[in-house]
Amino acid sequence: MRPRFSIFFLLGVTTLVALSFTSLSDSYDPYHQRVLGGRGLKCENGIAGVEYGIRRHKTNPKLDRLDFVVFQRSHGVSSQTCNISLRRLNDPNDELIVLEPGQIEIQPSAQTNLHEIVDGRHRTVDIKIAPDVFLDYIQSGSDNPSLDGLIEFANNYKAAG
Repeated sequence: MRPRFSIFFLLGVTTLVALSFTSLSDSYDPYHQRVLGGRGLKCENGIAGVEYGIRRHKTNPKLDRLDFVVFQRSHGVSSQTCNISLRRLNDPNDELIVLEPGQIEIQPSAQTNLHEIVDGRHRTVDIKIAPDVFLDYIQSGSDNPSLDGLIEFANNYKAAG
């Protein structure tokens, strides 16, 4: 004797299987993987550089996110600049940014995402700046790129637009 299943029974089983697979899969991340950038910048005296991470939203560019910015500057030849490395965490889209020397750790999802290191001294600011504003600041060719310069540029950008 062959077992018989009603269409409603098969539909119910299919729905339960689909729901179980959905709950087992990773949650949807609306952002692309982080794009990392860095460059040396001209500075009045000494060495300057900036490192940054941007996550672009998959469907809405207004939701793009500037994960972190690190300005670094040294005034002497013997001064040491920081190397930036990424350490992958459990979530494939979340990393820990490590600034060496000094082992300063930055969690990109944290509120504090603007950093400046001048001759080894580390300073942070807790404001959000849009990625496009930051990139415009870098392209503007400031003579003395800094955290304060970026904040002033962002405030003027808001006032103008």
